[in-house]
Amino acid sequence: MVRETKSEDFENGAICGWTNPSVRLIANGEDPIKVVSDRARDIVLRAAEQGYSGPPFDPFELAKLAAISVRPSTDAKDARTVSRGGQIVIEYNPSTPPARQRFSLCHELVHTWFPDCLERVRNREHHSNNPGDGWQLEMLCNIGASELLMPIGILIDRPIDDIHDVIALRREFKVSIETALRRAITVSNSACAMFVASFENSERRRTPFLEYLIPSKKWTVWGRSGSRLRSNAVVSASLSRGFVSSAVEEWGGSLGRVTVQGVGLSPLPGSCQPRVAGLIKPVNAQFDTSTQIMYVTGDATDPRGPGDKLLLQVVNDATPRWGAGFARAVRGKWPYVQQDFIRWAQSSPDSLRLGKVHFTRVNDQLSIAHLVCQHGYGPSSKPRLRYSALKTCLVTVADHLKLAPASLHLPRIGSGEAGGSWAIVSELISDAFSSTDMPIIVYDLPDKRPKVDIQRRLF
Repeated sequence: MVRETKSEDFENGAICGWTNPSVRLIANGEDPIKVVSDRARDIVLRAAEQGYSGPPFDPFELAKLAAISVRPSTDAKDARTVSRGGQIVIEYNPSTPPARQRFSLCHELVHTWFPDCLERVRNREHHSNNPGDGWQLEMLCNIGASELLMPIGILIDRPIDDIHDVIALRREFKVSIETALRRAITVSNSACAMFVASFENSERRRTPFLEYLIPSKKWTVWGRSGSRLRSNAVVSASLSRGFVSSAVEEWGGSLGRVTVQGVGLSPLPGSCQPRVAGLIKPVNAQFDTSTQIMYVTGDATDPRGPGDKLLLQVVNDATPRWGAGFARAVRGKWPYVQQDFIRWAQSSPDSLRLGKVHFTRVNDQLSIAHLVCQHGYGPSSKPRLRYSALKTCLVTVADHLKLAPASLHLPRIGSGEAGGSWAIVSELISDAFSSTDMPIIVYDLPDKRPKVDIQRRLF
């Protein structure tokens, strides 16, 4: 049953109450969207360390890495998670289009993360087929699936400010427009949101309601699933698949007057009701192309600017003695920094564990953070950088900066001798320090070009 949207339906970027038992179980008191998004990113980062690449990205490979059996079954409407002999099995319908198969498989992979996934068969379902609060579980699985198909790093330096940008992403990554929209909104620097609207099957009048709405990090609004849209010119005009329309409309609540862009989607299997996805932005909102990260030509061992500075470097977990890359330059300029690190590493057998961080004070205005997130050293066909360890290290640094504010300075850490992807690393950095206004300065030596990623195909 749909109803009119009220102002209390749009509250500070959070759905008014997570009630689904499975959702509450996985959230454990935290924001379920963040929990699922972080889990998806962690899985992709671990897969990237094993050579996972794209686009397009292969969910069969992700299932294999997770030791989950996948098999075709015409009994599955799209895909479903079942228990076979106490083991999780994902069954998918091989007769559905390839793009739909890929999304359905990723959707079911997310289902397997919920602790109670074996209690009953999990079918990928549409909002209208989920009475009560079942839509909450399905929405979270859709969000996680989008993160798996369009993983961290792939949208670096790709501003998304128009529905046509989203359509181009959809073609490039061979995903649905809905999937491309979900992922694009998570990296947007604009005050905007993505939405999906549908039509009540039981109504003869084509009055749309909101399936869900996800805001960008620059806009703290939300809409309750099932809310009737007061103004619907764009939604009602975008009924044909692929048809795009735009207008300025009044959407009520804290959304107010917004610019709306919509594009028609195909009806879901078994339904003739059209669906519409799109972007909304406050009227006169300007796209923000700014970024925390500033790239300069220079030597990172000679950091620029006034005030306190923190220099970041990646080190390996095999030896405290630095012999290559940027660490060798640090050792050459500040031999006592190398000696301090050796003393720290030898102080405990646990010191060089991946994810550890050691801080060394160089002078009154400069400190160095040594991030232990490279596994071993020397030539390797796969990246030695461990993204999950880097993420842990960056969280430690962010906590340190709360107590001792400083500007951040670094070379393109992790993408040199460690062989990682700078696109992934830079997005991890942006995420870790999104709550600080301190500048982040990345240095490229004047006589060197950035090293080509070992994982170049990832982008």
